[in-house]
Amino acid sequence: MKRFALIIATTLLMAVGTPFLVPVVAAQTTPIPTLSLTIVGETNNSKQVFSKNLILLPELPYNLVITFHNGDPVMAHSFTIADVNGTPQINSLILNPGAPNVTLSFTVLSLTRIAYNGTQFTPQPSPAGGILFYCIPHQTAGMVGRIALAGLAPPPVEKGILLRAYWIGLIGIAVTLLWVVISYYIIKSSSHHFKDHAEHVRRGLP
Repeated sequence: MKRFALIIATTLLMAVGTPFLVPVVAAQTTPIPTLSLTIVGETNNSKQVFSKNLILLPELPYNLVITFHNGDPVMAHSFTIADVNGTPQINSLILNPGAPNVTLSFTVLSLTRIAYNGTQFTPQPSPAGGILFYCIPHQTAGMVGRIALAGLAPPPVEKGILLRAYWIGLIGIAVTLLWVVISYYIIKSSSHHFKDHAEHVRRGLP
């Protein structure tokens, strides 16, 4: 009886725990989305700027493929992301006018972590929030940009009890009741006080 009860209890625990493992496996296989864009270094009204100084990501992590082009006829520019120590980690190098484009691919794991060329680093934050990118020769002149996380609309409020939560609650109650019954029979079968009912009858006990 004890062995049978243990087998039933183990089976129930496996059955209840299995649904919680499925979402974890599914999440690991979800591919990371990719955003490809071209950023141009240029001079606009005598001011050195990036053609796009704000990169908004809808979610994290996100793969970024940046093609940097120096469109300035006179000035040299770069696209650079440094770590918190100020050391350039993602760098197009300084491109002279007419130089070939440089493509940089990296993954923004979070606003405080970037994966690039098989390594990870903590990027230099932007004063405006997010991750700072800049032009090495013209950073002090204000040629900077940032990578930020776009604000997402909050999910709609769900009224009532979720169907999955409802069934999990019912299963939990059923397992609890069944475990009480199994525990009762385990205790009864292992206690010598319940093995011989005839002794109780002889003494006039129920």
